[in-house]
Amino acid sequence: MTKSIEKIIVESYEIWRKNLKISLPFLLNFLFSTLLFAAIFSIPLVLLLFGILEPLTSFLLFLLMSFLYFILWNLINSFFTASAISMSKYAINGEKLEYKHIFHPKMKSFGNLFIFYLFYFIFLIVMSILLGLVGTLLRINFLELFLISITLLLYPVPYAIVLDKVNFIEGSRRGIEFFSRNKSLVTLLYFFQGFIFQVISVLFYAAIFIVIGTLILLISNVQNLTQIVQSTAHLASGLLALLAIFLLVSLIINILVISPIFTIIWTNFYLKGENE
Repeated sequence: MTKSIEKIIVESYEIWRKNLKISLPFLLNFLFSTLLFAAIFSIPLVLLLFGILEPLTSFLLFLLMSFLYFILWNLINSFFTASAISMSKYAINGEKLEYKHIFHPKMKSFGNLFIFYLFYFIFLIVMSILLGLVGTLLRINFLELFLISITLLLYPVPYAIVLDKVNFIEGSRRGIEFFSRNKSLVTLLYFFQGFIFQVISVLFYAAIFIVIGTLILLISNVQNLTQIVQSTAHLASGLLALLAIFLLVSLIINILVISPIFTIIWTNFYLKGENE
């Protein structure tokens, strides 16, 4: 490649910093997916709580709603993923990003991405069940290795579908070929991305444990039983508030910073790799 992966990462960060609108597809994806989840799964829950449906009927309805959620969520995710990749390409090419770019990904790319994800998730579910059964019988854990391998192999496929404007079959072929030509770099970038997400998670939990430890130390110095009960109540409410704050901060970082930057990195990586 004409540029090293390090330069691509630095270049992609600068592109994100100058084009913060690239974060909007990820935010909208999260909001629409959350609203969809609340709307769909509240129906069987409300019907069960008010005794309108029997538990078995409610369970069957829950399964039906789960399938419906999977299809609709896949539509939402495919649309905004195609939007984010398309916007990344515009930004990399030096074009000014506008709000209209969010809702105008190529419909062909969006549809093919939806079909790819549909087959991909079904394939993962079926293979996970089969490998789980085989692994249990042979007492060998195939599942984790399989999931990592298939994820690495197919990770460039969405970028091939959207950037090359091809159908999901051709996109799968091109994505796999891209991985074959850049095995080490794809693997390195994939695990680097996972490492960054893990660091944020560790910092999130570390902050919670520090707060818990501090509050417990404060309570341990209280002698009166009534004060201990009151302090415990304050501890619980304080922890819930802090948990909500830390969760919100980590979500904001993941959705508005980390995910957009890595989408630009992967888009940049794919474009540079295809044009070398």
